Amino acid sequence: MILFYRFDLNDISSNTIANLASGSPSYDATLFGSPTLSTTSYVIGTSSLALTNSNPRTQYVKLPAINFSGTYTLAFWCKTSVPSG
Repeated sequence: MILFYRFDLNDISSNTIANLASGSPSYDATLFGSPTLSTTSYVIGTSSLALTNSNPRTQYVKLPAINFSGTYTLAFWCKTSVPSG
């Protein structure tokens, strides 16, 4: 595992999200556009990332540049506030 971000309250300092896979401050991610952490809507841990701006291009998480070679897997959980239908 190269990257693992929980988005817990204790894992974020200013606009930096700690990468828990490395065990040191390498491959940390950066928050842009002042997204918030929700302590009421999360599955595991203490919080989740909440992108609340009406313009989704202004709030995002920038992952570090990593050269992936071979095959890899990306997984994440997403909850939308827009009902399906």
